[in-house]
Amino acid sequence: MNPTQRVTNTNTYYRTVRNIHPTEVENINRTVIRNENYYPVYNSDVNETVVKNYDCGSDLNSNNCRRVGSEKQW
Repeated sequence: MNPTQRVTNTNTYYRTVRNIHPTEVENINRTVIRNENYYPVYNSDVNETVVKNYDCGSDLNSNNCRRVGSEKQW
């Protein structure tokens, strides 16, 4: 008698394992406000008149004038 012959049958079974890795998506809605500040400059002109009074006597050729009264501005 011969030794017993051994035959091996391998049965393979597949099983699926679901690994769940949750991901949260956060949507950010952003509003950017741009403040623009302007500082316009206006120029104005002022015309000023100053009146000074002098008493120069009766001689038109004399330079001996003296100031009298106060200044007036308009």
